[in-house]
Amino acid sequence: MFTYDPGFTSTASCESKITYIDGDAGILLYRGTRLNSSHTGLFSGNLLLLLSSGTPTPAQKKDFDQRVTNHTMVHEQWRGSFRASGANAHPMAVMVASVGALAAFYHDSTDHQ
Repeated sequence: MFTYDPGFTSTASCESKITYIDGDAGILLYRGTRLNSSHTGLFSGNLLLLLSSGTPTPAQKKDFDQRVTNHTMVHEQWRGSFRASGANAHPMAVMVASVGALAAFYHDSTDHQ
């Protein structure tokens, strides 16, 4: 099925058993759960919901939050990749450069031999 909608930028749509979207009503469900519900809470709750096969238990959410928190620290010199960008740089260019720079600081996690 193909839907023409200039705001949809001519992207094909499909029926899904995982997600449900009703843009007019402001509804976005993932595996039956609203992404902005109290079940998911913050960003990490939404992320865990997307990674798992259902709504996580409180214990799973606590464990996931702790693991994410332990891995969110970045090297202080990495901030230099932001300062190296011009004040009028396009945000996507800054993001690409910054994510690429992460490999220079965390090369041990990119050695997949």
